[in-house]
Amino acid sequence: MNRKPNNAFTIVEMLVAMALAVIVMGLASVIFARAVTAYRKAEAAMEITRRADAICQQLTTDFRGLRKDAPLAVWFERDGFGRHYDQILFFANGNFQTIKQYLYDTNGNGAIDVNAKERTVSGNLSRIYYGHGVEIQTDNTGVNIVASVNYPQSGLLSRRAHLLTSDTTLFYKTFDMANFNATFLPLNNNLLEYDMASLSDWKTVVSDQTNCNRIIQTSLKNNNDPATTGRSTIDIKNYRKTLHLLLSEQVRHFQVQWAYQGIDRNPAEVFDGVKWWPDEAAVFEQGIYFNMPGGTTEPKWDTADNKGFAAGFMPTALKFTFTLYDSKGLFPEGRTFTHIVMIDN
Repeated sequence: MNRKPNNAFTIVEMLVAMALAVIVMGLASVIFARAVTAYRKAEAAMEITRRADAICQQLTTDFRGLRKDAPLAVWFERDGFGRHYDQILFFANGNFQTIKQYLYDTNGNGAIDVNAKERTVSGNLSRIYYGHGVEIQTDNTGVNIVASVNYPQSGLLSRRAHLLTSDTTLFYKTFDMANFNATFLPLNNNLLEYDMASLSDWKTVVSDQTNCNRIIQTSLKNNNDPATTGRSTIDIKNYRKTLHLLLSEQVRHFQVQWAYQGIDRNPAEVFDGVKWWPDEAAVFEQGIYFNMPGGTTEPKWDTADNKGFAAGFMPTALKFTFTLYDSKGLFPEGRTFTHIVMIDN
C-alpha cells in the first residue's frame, strides 16, 4: 500500500518563513520611509531654489537699470544672532506696470469718473525698495488693521515699486510735491504703485534736509507699528490689497553690502580687488545715502565715517545675502544664497 507524501510545513519552517517575512516587511518600510523623506526634502529644496531664483532674477532686472544720478539709500540692521534685516531704496529705468488697476478723474473735477474703467499704469522709471515687511491682518473692510506680526518673525521679503508717471488724471496721489513733508506718508506709499512726479521732482525734493528725513522715515523707518513703519505692510490673506508688495515668504535674513576699490577713496587705500561695506564689525543700526540727504555732495553715513569719497561716487557693486527656509521646516537652518550685481561706473 502506497502512502501519500506529506507536503505540509513543519512548525519550524513556518516560524522561519514568518521571521523572514517580518524582516522583509521591516526593511521595506524603512526603505519606503527613507524614500518619502528624500522625496519631501527634494521638494523642499526645489521650493527654496525656486524662491532664490525669483529673488535673484528680480534683483538683476531692477539693478540693470539703476539710475546713478538719483538717490540711493541703504539702511542696515542686525539682531543679536547676526541676522540682517537691511533695506535699500533706489531709482531704476525699465519697463514697469502696476499689478493692480487704479481709478481715474478724467474730468478733472476731483471726483472718480464712474464711466471710466480702472486701468493698469505703465512707465519706464520706478522708485524701488527691497526689505522685510510687517505682516498685518485687516478686517472685512480690508482697511482697519486688527493684528500684526513683527518683520523679523514674518519672514516676508518685500519689493515695493512706484513707477513715475505724469498722468495727472489718476485719482489717488502718493503725495503732494508742493507739500511733500506733510503728505509723503506710509499708508499711500504702501497702497499705491506710482508717483505722480518726475525724477527731476525727486531730485528737487532731496535738496531739502527735512524732506530727506521724511523719505527715510516713510520708506526705511525701522519699527513694527503698521501705521508708521517705513517697511511694507503686507496682508497675506488679502492679496487684492497687498500682493504687489510681496516678493517672497520664508526669508529670515537679508543683507546688503556695497563695494568700493582702493582708488575710490582720498587718500587712496592700497588693497587688491574690492572691499565690502559694512563688515561684521560695523555698528548697527545705521544708513548710507548716495545723492542725499540735503544735497550733500558725498556719501553720507549715520556715523562719523563719511569722508574720503568724491562727489557723485556710486558703489562698484552690491552684494545681497539672504537665507531661505522651506514651508514644511525640513531645513531648520535654511539655505543661504549670495547674489552680486555689478554697477557700471
